[in-house]
Amino acid sequence: MRLTNIMEHSRFLVLGFICLQIELGFQDIQVFQPRFLEANSDGEATLVCSHDHTGHAVELQVTIRKTNQEEVCNGTYNSTTKPFQTRARFHCWIQPGEGNVSVTIYGFNSSAIDYYFCKLERVHPPVYQSGIGNGTLIYIAGKKHPSSVALDLKDQLFQVTLLLAVFAFILLIYGIAITFVHFHSKVSE
Repeated sequence: MRLTNIMEHSRFLVLGFICLQIELGFQDIQVFQPRFLEANSDGEATLVCSHDHTGHAVELQVTIRKTNQEEVCNGTYNSTTKPFQTRARFHCWIQPGEGNVSVTIYGFNSSAIDYYFCKLERVHPPVYQSGIGNGTLIYIAGKKHPSSVALDLKDQLFQVTLLLAVFAFILLIYGIAITFVHFHSKVSE
């Protein structure tokens, strides 16, 4: 009887310890990236993704995604990895560093101007951790400047807001007309 009580308490103690380890281990990685980045006229841009991960990760993965979640490039590395290349939609050169990962992306053109997000994941050893940066607007030298892209977005937002306001006004007039007709028919009876 006493042995079973000790076993049961030990089980709860181990379970509590595991839960505590999991809770403490799931702290996200903070990822920092510049707000704007200008690609050169050859269509090359180097995005530096800085992070606060100081643990002893055996394996980290970096993924660069566009606003629409399209994967641009990714790669897995560890503390002994030398720079390496990947091929996805763009040709990428990934260079791990102390507290950052530099990703040089080749093949930008005017249709590629967009926000790019850097995602870092601690893959091994467990416990899994991840973090996503706030995004970098990458544009090409001599093409649209970030302020003009922001103005385009503001113009689109204004047009949508104006359209919704007109639609709401029409619905308001329609509601008033229906109420007036209904009230007039009740008064006539």
